[in-house]
Amino acid sequence: MNDRCNKVVCQLEIDQEAAAALALFLKRLTFDDWLEKTDPSRTSEDRIDHAYWMRKGCAAVERSLANQKFSPR
Repeated sequence: MNDRCNKVVCQLEIDQEAAAALALFLKRLTFDDWLEKTDPSRTSEDRIDHAYWMRKGCAAVERSLANQKFSPR
């Protein structure tokens, strides 16, 4: 199966100030932030898995912003 079939491509138009702020926000997130936002009715293992998926999604956005030179140090 082609892994590309499971991918989502998003195109975003955003002001430079918002892009810089978003990049900084994403940089400051911690695993506990993602875990806190998961569904509390899920099992602990499911919540951890879901937090890792959130982290993976945020990392993809961070890479995209970094490719556009929005990568805070």
